[in-house]
Amino acid sequence: MVLSGPAGAYEALQLYRSKALRSNTKGEYMSSIEYSSTGAKIMLKNGYDNAGVELTNLFLDVLTEAAMDIEHPIRTLVEEILASFPPEKKNLKVDFLKASVKWTTKCSSRELGDPLLHVQLAECLWESQDKTATYHYCVGEAPEQLSAKIFETYGEEKQYQQRERAVTLGICHFLAVENLRDANEFFTSFQKRMKSKNFHERKSNLITFCDYLLQTCKRDATPLFKQLVNSYASDLDFDENVTTLLMGPVATRMFGITPKPNMMNMLSHMLSA
Repeated sequence: MVLSGPAGAYEALQLYRSKALRSNTKGEYMSSIEYSSTGAKIMLKNGYDNAGVELTNLFLDVLTEAAMDIEHPIRTLVEEILASFPPEKKNLKVDFLKASVKWTTKCSSRELGDPLLHVQLAECLWESQDKTATYHYCVGEAPEQLSAKIFETYGEEKQYQQRERAVTLGICHFLAVENLRDANEFFTSFQKRMKSKNFHERKSNLITFCDYLLQTCKRDATPLFKQLVNSYASDLDFDENVTTLLMGPVATRMFGITPKPNMMNMLSHMLSA
């Protein structure tokens, strides 16, 4: 039906959709998942993107309703769907990965969602030069992959500024989710790659800050953390996300510092009450 042309493809879409919904209504979730995922793969592989996306959305809706975790055979189905997206339609793949992460935050045992999906999303976002890619590498517990990607992108010695800023942002994201282990592993990997490339050693304020920050996080040193951030404030203003992470989740989760309430937010809340 799909190979016969648009009319046949539309008819096939309705068939897969109705069978999936009927099975879902009966509580036959695996049948519903099979229908929607099979239809999605066929549609995507044959160039019917809108139909494929409609069925992937149904696939994820059923998984969420059934509160299914991402384990075999569900993970296999997710991987097969990902492989079915046309290479030139990266935006569709990103949307599916974002929706999949959202589903796993609701239904998996991992509070922040499935790490592997985060890393796959990070890979797609990095290619699009999307800054949120760093967050997904960190939540995906992938310090080595992030380090490799930074050097792959900023591999010239003269690109030291981009490398150092990317490393600083990465460490802040790791610490924001209380992952000091991977933050240290990421920083160590960065230093090893620098040595392996025989890059000229620079007395960089950002790298010095990262080193001091990681050392400070290993001990109960709240006053030192505050002093450190204040001392390097001018070096950290290259990206507002860095300051936001440091004064928000890093300060709270690593040092127990309660962030000051935003007066404008408080005023807006009072006026809207």
